Parts: sequence; C-alpha cells; structure tokens
Amino acid sequence: MTEAAIRAFEQLKGILSSETLLARRNHNAPLALSTDASNIAVGAVLQQRVDGHWQPLSFFSKRLNDTQTRYSTFGRELLAMYLAIKHFRHMLEGSAFTIFTDHKPLTKALTTNHDRYTPRESRHLEFISQFTSDIQYIKGKRNEVADALSRVSSITFKPANVDCNRLSQLQQSDDELARLRSSSTTSLVFEEILIDNVKIVCDVSTGRYRPYIPHLLRHGIFESMHNISHPGVKSTTNMIRERFIWPNLNRDVRRWTQSCNACQSVKIQRHTSSALGPFHHPDSRFEHIHIDVVGPLPPSNGFSYIFTCIDRFTRWPVAVPMKESSAESIAKALVEGWISNFGIPAIITTDRGAQFESSLFQQLTELLGVKRIRTTAYHPMSNGMVERLHRQLKNALAATMTSNDWATKLPIVMLGIRATIKQDIGCSASELVYGTTLRLPGEITPITKVSSDQSSYVHRLRRHMKELKLPLPRKQQKPVYIPKHLSGATQVFVRRDGALKPLQPAYDGPYKVLRKTDKVIIVDKHGKPDAVSIDRVKPAFSDDDIPSPSNLPVSQPDIPSNFQHSQLPEMPRKSALATPRITRSGRHVHWPKHLVDIIIC
Repeated sequence: MTEAAIRAFEQLKGILSSETLLARRNHNAPLALSTDASNIAVGAVLQQRVDGHWQPLSFFSKRLNDTQTRYSTFGRELLAMYLAIKHFRHMLEGSAFTIFTDHKPLTKALTTNHDRYTPRESRHLEFISQFTSDIQYIKGKRNEVADALSRVSSITFKPANVDCNRLSQLQQSDDELARLRSSSTTSLVFEEILIDNVKIVCDVSTGRYRPYIPHLLRHGIFESMHNISHPGVKSTTNMIRERFIWPNLNRDVRRWTQSCNACQSVKIQRHTSSALGPFHHPDSRFEHIHIDVVGPLPPSNGFSYIFTCIDRFTRWPVAVPMKESSAESIAKALVEGWISNFGIPAIITTDRGAQFESSLFQQLTELLGVKRIRTTAYHPMSNGMVERLHRQLKNALAATMTSNDWATKLPIVMLGIRATIKQDIGCSASELVYGTTLRLPGEITPITKVSSDQSSYVHRLRRHMKELKLPLPRKQQKPVYIPKHLSGATQVFVRRDGALKPLQPAYDGPYKVLRKTDKVIIVDKHGKPDAVSIDRVKPAFSDDDIPSPSNLPVSQPDIPSNFQHSQLPEMPRKSALATPRITRSGRHVHWPKHLVDIIIC
C-alpha cells in the first residue's frame, strides 16, 4: 500500500471508532428515558450518565397506525412514554429512572385528577406509574435523539443515473437510429458527444442536446420523469420531449401516462353518469315497497330515527319514529307500521345498511316469503322513491317543528304528504288507497255523500281500482356520460364515495370485471364478486407492451432513472451565418433574427 492509502485507511478507522456506540449497562449510573412523538411515529432513547456524559444504551422507534395518528398531542406524547417503557421493560424493572419529555403537561399528569383524561390515557398513566413518577421537562432542541427517532421518513427518493455505457451500446445496435441517421427527409440533426468518455448520440435540431433513447430504455425514462409529480399527458410529453428523443414519443408517453395506476386512482376527470333505468312496474297496490331509515335526528320525546316506507304503486308513505336504528327496531316498525295495515308485500327494496344486511332482517324476509332487492352501494338513485320522500319529509318537519318537537308533528305532517296531489300521477296517495280524499283541518265543505248501498259501492270501488295503471316514469333529466372505453374494459377503478381523509385516493382498484349489465358491473373484489353501480366506475387503462430487458447483453439497473442532463456539454452559440435547417418538404428554415448570436437552451 502507498503512504497515501495508509493515511486514508487510518483516517477511516478513526472516523468509525469515533462514532457513538451503545454502552453496557452500569447499574451504579443514573438512568434516563427520553421520549418524543410526531404525527407519524414515536421514538425514545434509553441512556445512562457516566463521567458527566450521557451514554446511549438502546434506541426505540415505532410507526403510528391510522387510529393513533388521530390522537391529540398529549395522547401521542403519552403513548410514546407508554410504548417506550413496554419496549425497555426488561431494563427498567426494579431500577430508578427519569423520563424526559418536551411536552410540559406530561410532567404533572401523574398528580392530576384522572377524571379529565380519556380511559385510554388513564390506562397509560397507570402503567407508567408502576415504574416511575419522575417525569421532567426538557426543551425540544435538547431532545434531538428521541425527536429524530420519531420522525422516520417513509419516503425516500434517490434517482440513479442511466448507465452511459449501456445507452451507447444499445444505440449502436439500434436499427431505428441507424435508419434515422441515414434518412435525408428527417428534421432531426444527430451529433455524437462525449459523456463520461462514452459517445452518446444526441439530436441538436432544437438547440439543445437530446439523447436518443433506444426501445428498451424508453419506459424507464418515462417512469423517472413522470413519477416525480405525476403530471398529465401534455405536461409529461413536453417534459420528456425537451430532454430526450425517440420515434413516436408522443404516442408512447400518452399510452404510458393513461395506464399509470397511481394517476388513475387519484385523478378525477369526469364521473360516469348513466341513464336512469326503469323499475319493474307493479301490477297491483302494496306489491312493491321501498324502506329506509332517516337519522340520527335531534332527540324528540326519546326518538332519534324515523323508519320510512312507501308503496311503489300508490305512493302511500309510512313513517314510524324509533329510538334506535337496530335491526330489531326496524323489523318491529315494518310489522307494526306496514304489514299490520296493508299486508305482506311481494317485494321489498332496501339499501345496504348494516340493519338490512343483518341476519335478523334476512330471516324476517324469508319467514314472510318476501323477495328482497338490494341496491348497489353508494348509489341512492337505486332507491330514489324513498329518498324523495326523505327530502319532502325533512323539509316539512323543519318548517313545522319548534324546539325539536318533530316526533309530535310527524303524524300531522304525514297527513299532509298523503293528501298532497302528485304531479306525475294527477292524484293523491290517499285517493289510490281509499278511493277518496282525506278531510284536512280547516275544510268547511260538507263530506261528499256516497251510496247507501254498501255492496254496490264496494263493487264500483273494486272495478275502478282494477282499472288503475301505474303512471309512466319521470322523464330523463340529468345528462348522460359513459366513457367510451368502459364497454370493452376488462378492469375498472371503483370510486370511493365515503368520507375521505386528505390525500386519500379517490378510486380503489383496479378490479377485474366479471360481467356487466346496463346499470351494474360485477367486479372481483379481493376474491369475492361485488355488484357496483356503473356510475361509480371508470375504465382502467393498462399497458402490457412494456419492453423487457431480459435479452440485454449487459446488466441493467433495477430501476432506470432520468438521464442527468447536467452532464451534457453546453451547446455552441448560434451564428448569423449558421446553415439553415431543411424540412422534409425541402423548405429552408432560418433562425429568427432575435435568436441569432444567443445561446439556445
């Protein structure tokens, strides 16, 4: 070894030996546990004080789950202490130690009345008190070790350079590049430049060096540029076209951008909106009903929910107040509010609420011999008749109630809804049910007399009821939009319609399509078929024509990354006497005068 190498070796040994090392436990030395918490993790360091200096014994770091990240600052800092003591329990039991924290309220937590804390926080404090009661405050800038351990980054980005030797070798064997260089009609101007002592073929027709990328490296270049911020097709194309060149670059970038799963799962272009599908027209009254639950509402006389039910033929609504929305309460309301008055329906339409999906409700429908129709998830239009009743009922209650007495006003409000003439059928629900109108408060006209012959009246009433026909459905009003690629899609993304946290993807998937109908798509969701409304899906684009590097004669990095443009030499200044560029049609293109004698970059 040379003298310089020996010096470098000794210097390296000194650097390694001077790094902080974990010490062995000295039972005579004071012990301290420093903790800290961030929004994503907790951290701690166990130390002992020897000769006036703190020596680390062990480190601890743990990422928080979704629930723990929603704790308050006090709750997360307390959790850091709790988890750290559990982790170092074998070293702390039977030893006196001090806990250092940069959250001052924790220093008085053990001496404060626990009634102000949540049950979880009380449990954590009780566990900590079994080991120590010495909790001291330390400034955040002096708690740097625990602070660093609580902020472990979950995202790392380390771009790697394209192997210039590999790029040069692929360029030499690329037939497309050879044809372009020998073509007399191309507008590209190729030059060979040295990068790391390797000749790289670049296009200089735009006044900027743009390396030619062979087929097997193109998708890697696209990923390294597009994955920086996932821009759209136009922005990605411009970003790549300014720095690289290959035939059909625009087409490739468009296809790869459209097939990017990350972009498809978070970007919302235009929601699918299909035409309203017709429901089965019932042939008689009380054959098909829709049921649902309204609430929770402000408590009124002990009630917080309303069970709603409406007949599809007559539009007759029923509303029963409930104290809770359990399956038992709904089953009781269905029997008492509807079945006891109008008999057992043939069909019941419900959404996918937990109460209707319960085994109790399913057993009830089987016992009654009722066919149940389940709407698709997050698609209230499938149960639109009862949803319109909800809107009308809520508006009426809000307009009539005073001081949360909606339960008292509910019966009279239902009377008004039943007596209201429906515009689409030209009569009220009460006329279709009873064959006559209901007398309302404030009427002064006498009641219309009917025939004293009850049998003939019943005969006429039955004849008129048989002649009743369900009116035509409402005309289509909303605009229809169905992506043109949806009909042939083999995979789809499903929109998340629940409450989303910030930065959560707007779509789940992609999921494999099992079969389709006009309104519903059956997808394979985690091995189970699931019916999804067509309004919640969009086609998933995939690209199976990504080049494979398996046949390369040289090794390839795991993830090809962006070509470092800073390695390219500076373009020479354009002279006023520069040779004009010739287009495919033979036209001579001169540089604009205001660009002459300046650097084009």
